[in-house]
Amino acid sequence: MTLKRERSRNLDNVKWILTLLIVLYHISYMDVNQGNDYLFFMFIKNFGDCVVPAFTLISGYLFWRNVDSMQVVKTKMYKRIYTLLIPYLLWNIINSLMFRDNIDILHNIIFWDSSPHFWYIFMLIVYAVIAPVLYYVYKRNVLIVFMVISQLVYIFIKGDNILHSRFIWLLYTWGGLCGVMLPSLIDKMEKTSKDNKVYLACGSVLLYLLLGVFMSGNDISMGLKVWLYAVRGILLIVGMFWLPLLPFGKMTDFKYSFWLFAIHYWLDAYVESILWRHFPPMQYQFLTWMVVIVIGLILGAVIYRFMPKMFGVLNGNR
Repeated sequence: MTLKRERSRNLDNVKWILTLLIVLYHISYMDVNQGNDYLFFMFIKNFGDCVVPAFTLISGYLFWRNVDSMQVVKTKMYKRIYTLLIPYLLWNIINSLMFRDNIDILHNIIFWDSSPHFWYIFMLIVYAVIAPVLYYVYKRNVLIVFMVISQLVYIFIKGDNILHSRFIWLLYTWGGLCGVMLPSLIDKMEKTSKDNKVYLACGSVLLYLLLGVFMSGNDISMGLKVWLYAVRGILLIVGMFWLPLLPFGKMTDFKYSFWLFAIHYWLDAYVESILWRHFPPMQYQFLTWMVVIVIGLILGAVIYRFMPKMFGVLNGNR
C-alpha cells in the first residue's frame, strides 16, 4: 500500500506560526527591572506554554492519520530516520562543537545537552520507535479505554511545569488516537464553509484568551493546569488553521520552519546578549525576535541555494 496524503498546507501554516512563537518563547528577560514591561512580555510568552501541546497533538495526529496496517507503520518509522534521527544527531554534534567548552558529544546526543530544544525531536524519535506498540493499542478498544482512563489520572498529579512534565508525552498519544479515529478531520476542516471558518476561528481565539485570563487570575494546581494548556493548544490550532487564506500563508515556503526551529535556540541567546545592552525592555525582546527570524531565514536560504544537499540533510529532507 502507498502512503496517503500526509501534508496539509493549512497545518503547515499552523506549524510555521507555532515555530515563530517558539522562537519568541525562548527569548529570556535579562533586565533586572521586573515592572510592567516584564509582566506584559511574560503575558506574550504565555503563548509558548500552549504551543508545545499544539505541536505535540499535531505530530501525533500526522503520524497516525491514515495508518491502516503495520506495513504503513513500518514505512513511517523508516521515513523518520531521515526526517528526525539524522537531523537530531547532526544538530547535536554541530552545537556540541560550536557552543561547548567541554565537548562530550555522546552525552550531548543522549541528553540533548547541546541542543536543549531538541528534547522535542527526541520525544518524536522515541514514539517512532514504539509505534508498533501504539498500533497494537489503537487497534483494540479495550486497550484504548485503559489508556484513556490511566492518562486522565494525571489530572490529580502535581507536576513542576508544563514543559518538563511527562504530560506532553501523553498528548502525543491523544493526537495519534485522533488520527486513528478521525483520519479525515483535517480534510473536513479544509472544506468548511467560509462563514463557519470565521465563526470557528473567532470563537476559538476568544475562548483561548478567556482561558488564559482565567488561568492567570486563579491559583490552579499543575495537574489541572496542564490539561487546560492542552485545551488551549487545540484552540490555538483551530484559531490558526485557516490563516493560509491570508497572503502571508500563500507566500510562505514551509521548508524553512523546521530549519528555523533547529537554529533559533543559540541564535536567540547570542542576539539577545547584544541587543539588551542597547535597548530598553520590550524593545530588545521583540527586536531580538525579529532579528533571529531574519538571520535564520537568510542563512537557511543561502545554504539551500549553494549547498542544497546539506540543507536537505540538516532539514530532514523537508
